[in-house]
Amino acid sequence: MRQNPPSTRPAPTTAASYPGIPFPPGDRPKSSPARRVVALVGGLPFARALAPRDLEKLLGVLREDSDFLGGVARLLRFAQDVRFDPSEPLNSGVMGYAAEHRQRLTELDATRLPREELDTRLKREWVDYSARTRRELDAVVAALGDEPLRPLLQGFVQSVWAVATRLTDAGHDPRPGP
Repeated sequence: MRQNPPSTRPAPTTAASYPGIPFPPGDRPKSSPARRVVALVGGLPFARALAPRDLEKLLGVLREDSDFLGGVARLLRFAQDVRFDPSEPLNSGVMGYAAEHRQRLTELDATRLPREELDTRLKREWVDYSARTRRELDAVVAALGDEPLRPLLQGFVQSVWAVATRLTDAGHDPRPGP
């Protein structure tokens, strides 16, 4: 597989790409829509059940300005960070704290941050962000009307929600690593 030279590689994900945390204004980096479409279509267990016309419609929905897959990706990423884990030097809680207090991430020791406060705030942000994202995803699905694709995407959204719920309920294992 060919790698891009360093000058053409995409910029690494920054703190601004995490939802629900009050970061300074700026553009959020986005992954390529083509990559997201390939990831979804390749991962759909029902992809073989779609008629060519329905698969074409699915690709059309995913290419539109709905940011359907971007919403799914951000939701699942944030679900992993809903519980503050001081053993992770870089997580949503640390990044949000650094942004609010105008500190550099390299200046912070995650183990000295107000754990309960950050945990509570992350959970509150999760409730707001996940509800907003669910409404956005449901709106994209509802816009399909009576298309045969609609129940398939509804099932996909429900599955994503089940995974996100399990991630947020799991929390972090407080035991130190090896």
